[in-house]
Amino acid sequence: MTDIKDDLAVARVARETNNTKVKPTDLLRAMIHDIETGELEVDGLLLLYALRPENARWTYGAYRSGMTRDQEVVTLAVMNERVLREWRNSE
Repeated sequence: MTDIKDDLAVARVARETNNTKVKPTDLLRAMIHDIETGELEVDGLLLLYALRPENARWTYGAYRSGMTRDQEVVTLAVMNERVLREWRNSE
């Protein structure tokens, strides 16, 4: 069962035309909504995050669930290729 916060997050994410304006918590709630409603089926999950302060060192990290470290590396490689291909084709 989804929460009203999840429903509102889905609406906010869908409304934005620029993903840089989407809040991380709204994106996560929208994903939870999609998983709980069955719209998105997953058996493994890899979440990447970035903290990019203006005048300090940037920090990157990941959370993973339902996959081994080697599956994480494969997922990163596949998604890297997919993102680069989509970017190249959008020009």
